[in-house]
Amino acid sequence: MNKKLALAAVVVATTGIVVAGVAPAQALAWPTNGEFVISGTNGGGAVWQMDNYGIDYGWDVADQSDASIYYPNEIYGNDYLYCGDSNGDGSDSTITEETNGDITIDCQPNVDGLWDGLTVTMHYRLYAESSYGYLARQWAEIHNTTNSTIDMAGDELYDSYYYNYNSWSEDYSYYAASDGSFGQNNEADGQVWGVTGDSRGNVIAMGAAWGSPCKASEFTYDGSDFLFPSSVNVIAAGETVNLVTFVNMVFPTENTEAAATAAYDTALAQAKTEFDLGLKGRLAEGLTPGLNVTGWCGPDAALPDTGANTSVIGSSLAISAGLLAAGVLALVMVRRRLARK
Repeated sequence: MNKKLALAAVVVATTGIVVAGVAPAQALAWPTNGEFVISGTNGGGAVWQMDNYGIDYGWDVADQSDASIYYPNEIYGNDYLYCGDSNGDGSDSTITEETNGDITIDCQPNVDGLWDGLTVTMHYRLYAESSYGYLARQWAEIHNTTNSTIDMAGDELYDSYYYNYNSWSEDYSYYAASDGSFGQNNEADGQVWGVTGDSRGNVIAMGAAWGSPCKASEFTYDGSDFLFPSSVNVIAAGETVNLVTFVNMVFPTENTEAAATAAYDTALAQAKTEFDLGLKGRLAEGLTPGLNVTGWCGPDAALPDTGANTSVIGSSLAISAGLLAAGVLALVMVRRRLARK
């Protein structure tokens, strides 16, 4: 695991742009180094670093974690699902700060990168802090632009998510899966989410989900990754396949086993309260009503209108990319991407 490099500067400021209550959605600019800062009380806030691969890293503003979460919960196949041009950095995306403090990132389409004839458009939502920590969602639209069926047999799409290695190599009790298993039996067919942590107080507790239990029987584990249902690999002419995954971060409040356990319990509660219910509530926000998402129940027939997120801690003053670009000083770190598979 690559250790985080030294913190260069942390200066957090707020402005009068966001006031108590509901603020209008606003377009934002791409932040320095692709680092999106979500303010909050846990960990001093969260940083999500974006690039052409999507979410590159996640870590706490206070920079107290032993290691960041790197390329969390990504989808692979014949190639990566890029945020726009594979040679770009994602900065040509459309970025919006929503009325509830969430940040949405709509990437430019990537044509023929995954497969000839397929156009992939990635969408990300970086949720404002809640009592469950810091949640992020990726939504992949995979569209067949040809007049014939495309079969990706041999390069099936799968989900690869980061989990804390100590959760199964040493602290078996700090791993839970959607099938109810704990500890060593940490990966198996039919699992659709996992939650990890360990007994050290400086390691991020996290959850990741790639489906909901209603569709668990459709997912298989190949010994290293979770394969999406086989139907996603055969895309008819003009058809679009939609894949949605989530990752959630919880930062321990101090370097103690008690704090580590509390963070893990919070991450597990988020999975059982939200992931288990499918694409409902805030998990479905911004998705097209009635959208057919592979591996998930839902989304809700009627999605909530924009408005304040009642689960947000404080007044949901998100220190967003647009404010950074406008002159608000924020976290600046230098990070190096880990080698990809």
